[in-house]
Amino acid sequence: MSLNVVPGVLTPEQVAHVRARLEQASWMDGRATAGLEAARIKRNLQVEPGSAAHTELSELVKKALNANEAFKQLSLPRRVSSFLFSRYDTGMEYGPHTDDAYRSHELLRTDVAVTLFLSDPASYEGGALVVGNEALRPPAGDAVVYAASTIHRVSEVTRGSRLAVVFWVQSLVRDEGQRDILFTLQNVINRVNNPVLSLTLARVHQNLQRMWIEP
Repeated sequence: MSLNVVPGVLTPEQVAHVRARLEQASWMDGRATAGLEAARIKRNLQVEPGSAAHTELSELVKKALNANEAFKQLSLPRRVSSFLFSRYDTGMEYGPHTDDAYRSHELLRTDVAVTLFLSDPASYEGGALVVGNEALRPPAGDAVVYAASTIHRVSEVTRGSRLAVVFWVQSLVRDEGQRDILFTLQNVINRVNNPVLSLTLARVHQNLQRMWIEP
């Protein structure tokens, strides 16, 4: 299973702006955006879609993602879903679940799931994103990128509030293993100093993309 943390998707200044804007936002029950099965185990709040805060902050996050090469190499995005700005207060959690394979209202297949953390981990306790055997509470501004097909959960928040942005990516490369190969190969190419070897690896990388990309 591929699980990666992309550091610094948002700068500290951007994180501070987002948090300040969220303090003024209108919040709704997070179960409104969950499927029937997930709604039974989901306890959180989300910013109302279409509100002024949601529109403004969605544009900020979108621009940050477009500027982040590591995120793009990991997910190879064809399309990105709308953003869910979530808040877990003390006592809230999201039990074990797997994401819906298809967001019908957006006509988007969910290949990759992303959680972009907005809260300093020292400001809250609990609230880890648990994927498999990994429990993650990265610094604010970092994003966790993982296959949407995995079973995952958000552990109960026991102090403070946990803010995050959640969204999904329909990738140009549907298969998780193929995406992982392409990402690993690109990292190797970036570190090779031999021009001949670098060119050879780049040719392999491009040809694999030709085989696997679904435009």
